[in-house]
Amino acid sequence: MVLLDVDLAGLMALNDQVSFQIALTEPKTDIPSYLLANGMTIELSDIEAGLSSPDVKSAFAAIVADAFAGQYAAAIKTHRPAMQDLYAKYFAANQLDAVLFPTTILTAPTIDAVMGSSTLRVNAGDATDTFNTVIRNTDPCSNAGLPGLSIPAGLTRDGLPVGLELDGPLGSDQDLLAIGMSIEALLGPVAAPKL
Repeated sequence: MVLLDVDLAGLMALNDQVSFQIALTEPKTDIPSYLLANGMTIELSDIEAGLSSPDVKSAFAAIVADAFAGQYAAAIKTHRPAMQDLYAKYFAANQLDAVLFPTTILTAPTIDAVMGSSTLRVNAGDATDTFNTVIRNTDPCSNAGLPGLSIPAGLTRDGLPVGLELDGPLGSDQDLLAIGMSIEALLGPVAAPKL
């Protein structure tokens, strides 16, 4: 195994044009289609009424309101293909089988059950949105439709889990699983966190 330190410039700017535009538009038709195909007669409003997490309520409200509908076509037809092309060129130019990085840039933050997530600070920096900070590393690959895998890598001094994310080129699912299993074998078993 050879590790290279190679940046993927421009990825986050493209991801900003794809992420919520797809994730909060497609469920408006996909959830009802799934429910109908499985013989359920539940409306989106029924699901929305049963939500208790402030964060999920907020996201689901955007789905029901079709908040990103006006940006969806450009996300699918322009920005997502550009992300896929950027990834393909990155993997090919650097002869990479996978990209390895922390699953999240910080350990799991405490979420307020009443108010939901709000902001947090990473390394004493400026306050940033908790949700966007936590999904930052895993969001682009999933939005591009590429395979990604998170494996346990250990525990912090405080006993919180740490993960390693592996993302691979389009269609490399089996290779990515093999790489992940090899890394897991090298790292050894990780003890369950003490809650």
